[in-house]
Amino acid sequence: MLEEYLRDKAQLGVLDFEDLQIKTRNLLRDHSGIREHYRKNFATLLVDEHQDTDPLQMEIIELLAGGEEGRIFVVGDDKQSIYGFRGADVTVFRDYRAKTAKNGGGCLISLKTNFRSQEEILRFINHLFGRIFPSGNETIPFEGLDPFRKSLPNEHFIESCLIAAAKEEKKTAEEIRQEEAAALALRIRSMVDKGEKRILSDDGEPRAVQFGDIALLFRAMTDVRIYEDALLQYGIPFTVVSGGGFFKKQEVLDILNFLRLLLNPENDEALAALLRSPAAGVRDDTLYFMTRGRTLSSGLTVAEALDGIDDSEKAILIRTRKLLEDFRHIKNRVEIPELIGGFLDRTGYGAALLADPVYGRQRHANLQKLMDMGRDFSAGPFFGPADFIDYIDELMDRETREGESPVEEEGEDTVKILSIHKAKGLEFPVVILPDLGRNAGGRGSGFVAVDRHLGIGIKIPDGTGGWCSGFLRKRIEETREKEEIEEGKRLFYVAATRARDFLVLSGQVKRSKNPGREAALPMEWLCEALGITEENCREEISYGGRQIRPITPPRKPASEAAETVRWIDRFPELLSGEIPDLSGQIVDEELAKQVFKKPRCRPSRRFTVSQLLLIRKCPRMYELATRFGISEPEVKIPPHGTGGEGGRERGSLVHRILQQWDLRRENLSGTLDLELARSGYPETDQQAIRSEITPWLEVFAQSGTAEEIRRSGQAYAEIPFYLNLQGYRIEGVIDKLYRGPSGRLMILDYKTDGISAEEIETRAAEYRLQLSAYALAVYRLFGEEVETALAFLQPGIIRPIDHDPGRTEIEIIETIRAIDGVKSPLVERTRCLSCGYRESFCMTG
Repeated sequence: MLEEYLRDKAQLGVLDFEDLQIKTRNLLRDHSGIREHYRKNFATLLVDEHQDTDPLQMEIIELLAGGEEGRIFVVGDDKQSIYGFRGADVTVFRDYRAKTAKNGGGCLISLKTNFRSQEEILRFINHLFGRIFPSGNETIPFEGLDPFRKSLPNEHFIESCLIAAAKEEKKTAEEIRQEEAAALALRIRSMVDKGEKRILSDDGEPRAVQFGDIALLFRAMTDVRIYEDALLQYGIPFTVVSGGGFFKKQEVLDILNFLRLLLNPENDEALAALLRSPAAGVRDDTLYFMTRGRTLSSGLTVAEALDGIDDSEKAILIRTRKLLEDFRHIKNRVEIPELIGGFLDRTGYGAALLADPVYGRQRHANLQKLMDMGRDFSAGPFFGPADFIDYIDELMDRETREGESPVEEEGEDTVKILSIHKAKGLEFPVVILPDLGRNAGGRGSGFVAVDRHLGIGIKIPDGTGGWCSGFLRKRIEETREKEEIEEGKRLFYVAATRARDFLVLSGQVKRSKNPGREAALPMEWLCEALGITEENCREEISYGGRQIRPITPPRKPASEAAETVRWIDRFPELLSGEIPDLSGQIVDEELAKQVFKKPRCRPSRRFTVSQLLLIRKCPRMYELATRFGISEPEVKIPPHGTGGEGGRERGSLVHRILQQWDLRRENLSGTLDLELARSGYPETDQQAIRSEITPWLEVFAQSGTAEEIRRSGQAYAEIPFYLNLQGYRIEGVIDKLYRGPSGRLMILDYKTDGISAEEIETRAAEYRLQLSAYALAVYRLFGEEVETALAFLQPGIIRPIDHDPGRTEIEIIETIRAIDGVKSPLVERTRCLSCGYRESFCMTG
């Protein structure tokens, strides 16, 4: 393998980092003319962070300096040597320091003044690490730091969140981390919400802690998701400065599975994952019946004829099959972002993610990042999904550490999450060190172990067909273990000294299973230095006459406590026992552009405007569709005009066009092209759809109403709202809200019903409650009277609708109460003829 690697580098004409160092060393060592040339260019050499150099780098430094005294000036601190995993060797710094002191030709200057931390922070660090780094140990000398900054008076500066699981509880390591994470998140939330003044400003005045002042520093990022989850639960904004696992996120895998299925319809693994994802959401038993005697992809092909699957599940399969077929036709003609965006639009997948109030924004941000990656990829020499999948697979095979997309920008007021290594050289007003009881693990040595002093040790046969370490290899392993423990102490020191004003130490306290073993974890060093045990870890801890205050984990389960915090954060009046008025509040614009799951409430207390219309049409139809989740079967005798699934799809397409279009005829064609491409219709259908809907839109564009919208300085599309009426929550989306020429607010709702001019009055009466609800919401929000109208696009008629705000609330409540009890009244028996539930589900029909 090494020979292949060397050959490939030679063929490509490239060098790796070690090659650069070796060739530089050889060039200076073997060519006196070049060496002297560069020596003359440097009067002196300044080497910063010298503790993180390796022997090869030191060779280069000494070759450049020559043997002359006073030409090298190094700055280093062996207590901060933490890069052993990439070859740094702290003994290089220690040997050079010893050689300088021994030869007498140099000068050692100790820089003990710390300009970063408040005095009490340094007092604690000196106390703690004076015990972790014993002064008599030559390999880890310790000198305390002298403070430059004074401390705020009468404050405590150190807190602990130490958790000891009771034996009878038998909690897993993950459960303990979840408890710890919840306690830390609640503490952060409390610290910021109460405006605790723990930060000493440069002008000497105390100021309140903000989210952007806080950093969580981890030794390993493996379980950082647990802590992210807790921050999300408590509504705390955060940024992961470094990380990985992007390609393992389920939402990313779901999109990649979709793309894989466009390339290979028989990829059953990808198909199963897609069908179980929020894009389809079929049940496990459906997958079972699909694969009886056939492959999963074959089952999808014959979905209509499958036994054991109910109609609602078959409808999902048929929609998914059509989705994949449509996108296969265009997969090589549009760029990756358009494929992904079309998938999200057709399936509502993005909306399903945003429905999650805790993780939704992060998952949606990950989708946007994947689309950005696709956009960057498409700008290169390759284009289609096959090349993009190959590219992503290569990144995954190389285990590229691609972090999740940040929901917030790094410079914003967000808690920072990063590794201790990443934090080296930085400082933060508030530092939290979580998971201090984590087993660090070792770097391992494989079959061969190498030490530059001891040599090479290998595994040898153990006589039973296995392998064991020989004497030399054991010596190397023991030496390496001691080095890793020593580096772990230095890593702990670096982490603690990042704090300017406040420090929190956190993790699990547990008894060692090997009492005679040398302490090897930060929590063990902390407990030994301060006398902490499982029994007293939740009490105040004394050090040098001062106390570390404990953080108490929340008594409620984390999810319940976090839910309370989120609601109080949004509605502070809850603290005084008042009930907030939610009437007329526009929901988050980012979420409102997609259909999403609203806060928990009983189904009978929450209704959409569309559901109200369905109740008025037929309460039994509402019960079957909404409460029992039964999709309406296909109507054998379709009603007059455009209806059914095709009609709904056309209606959705027209609404999207009207949302994007500026209502100018010359721009209609471009908007149509864009939305038809996004819709995923096969090319053979797109021309027919264009011919069908273009006349509707052109007629509307010539209307006086369209001219009013074009001239209005205030025109908005797809405005979500909700109303609070006598404890019921009413939700909806207004197609168009604009200020008319008279100065009054105007609401316009588009209808694509295939009806004649004679039917306008009947349909207008059916939709009157919908427009009245919209008007009431706008009135509640802006305190202004509003005019409403329906735009029937197929006949090309604008029909104003009268409404009475006082009567509207009564009508809505009466409509909702029509579904109380089983004996729901029928509206018109003639509608039963066009009802899909008529034959199978409704005894009345």
